[in-house]
Amino acid sequence: MLLLNIGTLSDSELKYMAEQEGIEDWEDMDRDELIENLEELYGDSSDESSPLYGNYRFVKGLTDVPPGSISLPGVTPLPESYNDTDLYAVIKDSNWAYAMWSISHLKEEELREKSMNLRLRVSAGDHSYDIEVGYEDSSWNIELPWPGKTYTISLIATDKVVDSDGVEGEGTEEEICSAGNLCCPDFYFINHVSQLKNKNTFKLIFDPLFTNGGVLVKNNIVDRIFSQVIADRKKGEKK
Repeated sequence: MLLLNIGTLSDSELKYMAEQEGIEDWEDMDRDELIENLEELYGDSSDESSPLYGNYRFVKGLTDVPPGSISLPGVTPLPESYNDTDLYAVIKDSNWAYAMWSISHLKEEELREKSMNLRLRVSAGDHSYDIEVGYEDSSWNIELPWPGKTYTISLIATDKVVDSDGVEGEGTEEEICSAGNLCCPDFYFINHVSQLKNKNTFKLIFDPLFTNGGVLVKNNIVDRIFSQVIADRKKGEKK
């Protein structure tokens, strides 16, 4: 995959593209003329109904380009995976993180020979939960259910054992890689619920949580805000 924006390319690259596409008199065009001609050529490339969709080697705007479909000097496709074993994680917001990992070929072969299963372990202090993943997986969106905590996300390999009664259970565990010290701040509006009375603020927070059908997506932060609102109302009624 390559994300390509014509307007960000150098003059040399624009001329190379124009030559590749057979645009007449490209040698005499300045930068603006090159961009205009290329945009005119690919102006319909984002229209999936067009019979030519997906056949262009160059496209206008940030667009997924199939590997091998273009030929720019100095542009090489990224490998699907790297031959190392590591896990990286970033905090997306106070409720979610994004983890990505890779396993070296030798390590994966070793784990498969032992029939080990993979899982992600999300832990914060005394709390933890596991997510089952497969060897074909390399990334995951991870819910952070405990606000204001510091998290560690680990890739764990486990095998299964069967006792004398034929009951299957967990055997040994091996931590393959991990990312720690992920500090997750608490959601600001949990302690400032009154500010959500502002219509623009409310829309900014809640609009992304509604589906196209108008259904509010289940979300830990939303549950906590509603719980806080109910608690504040009960306090007000007692007064």
